[in-house]
Amino acid sequence: MVTQKRILLAVDESTAAHRALQYVGMMTAGRPDFHVVLYHRLPALPPELREHGGSEYPPRETELGQELSLRIAAWVSTLEADLQPTLVELKEELVQCGVSPDAVDFCIDKDVYPGETLAYDLRRVARERQCGTIAVAREHVPIVDGFGELDGFFRLHTGDELVRKGAGFAVWVVG
Repeated sequence: MVTQKRILLAVDESTAAHRALQYVGMMTAGRPDFHVVLYHRLPALPPELREHGGSEYPPRETELGQELSLRIAAWVSTLEADLQPTLVELKEELVQCGVSPDAVDFCIDKDVYPGETLAYDLRRVARERQCGTIAVAREHVPIVDGFGELDGFFRLHTGDELVRKGAGFAVWVVG
């Protein structure tokens, strides 16, 4: 598939993301050669799901690892189920703009690690999904370091980071 006609659109429940969705819908309406992938990033695993306490007894260690895997799967499944109605509504909005229902897919990103920026994950998924364009809303996203979020002047816009580091992609930053 031609990547220039595949758009990865970052969405959430924000007003800004809704504006970006409307813009993408307006730009691609009635154009069957375009394909839109609605991207939503799950939060990073909470600390209690990143590792278990461990055991010096190998069979118990294996058992603890399996239990943790089941807890992670349940946590992800719950988030995905909660997100489905929102994604269906967003797809319907694109369809109302004139985008074909067959030209809209979903991508729920579960491969999120603490400290990774949204721009990094968008570039990764755009490559995986063969999207030539990444569309984001103009929102400020805190820079994250190993100690948590930094406030004040240390703010970076996801679109700015995509423009600086998004070689190979067209970037639409919607205000």
